Amino acid sequence: MSIKKVPIQITGNNNLNNYKQSSSQIRIPAHESIEQGVTLNADAATLILKTGADAPLDLKILSNKPDDQDVVINREILPQQTQLTIHNLSASGLPAGQYIIQIENKNSFAVTMTGQNKVYVSLYPSLITMPQKQQSSFVFYFYGKKVNGSYNLNFIVSYIIIVIIMWLFLIFNTVKTRKGNHFENNNRTQG
Repeated sequence: MSIKKVPIQITGNNNLNNYKQSSSQIRIPAHESIEQGVTLNADAATLILKTGADAPLDLKILSNKPDDQDVVINREILPQQTQLTIHNLSASGLPAGQYIIQIENKNSFAVTMTGQNKVYVSLYPSLITMPQKQQSSFVFYFYGKKVNGSYNLNFIVSYIIIVIIMWLFLIFNTVKTRKGNHFENNNRTQG
């Protein structure tokens, strides 16, 4: 039996496993875009974005550096596509840093897509910049290249040292207890 290794989540706004598709909708006016800031604390390899759009939209991921907002990723979101998954965000992964998720509506009519309007449930601190002043968030996750089950070397060494110290403590207490009992037995037989 092989254990499936799951990528480590770097950041995200909601638990996708507990998310219900029909929960909330975000309305994007015609010829407008909405944005949400994202902080990646580690390199990202995969993006999962809940979409559920009722018409085509464009997804852009922009670097958010003080004097530079380059488009890093540009993908089309198809109508009725419930989830957009992008693996291998770039050749070396999307480096840690500040980014903006931008969804653009090029249609001549408003489009709705999946969102998270109940922000008090949201774990992600930043919100979408929207014309309607709605407090909303995209439903997304960025995953890193490392996988659960692959521990870092410092953790393994620390664990081994703790186990060795525990065994030494147990052995020391056992020897000390046996010597104490032996000493008491000798005193009883002599006295």
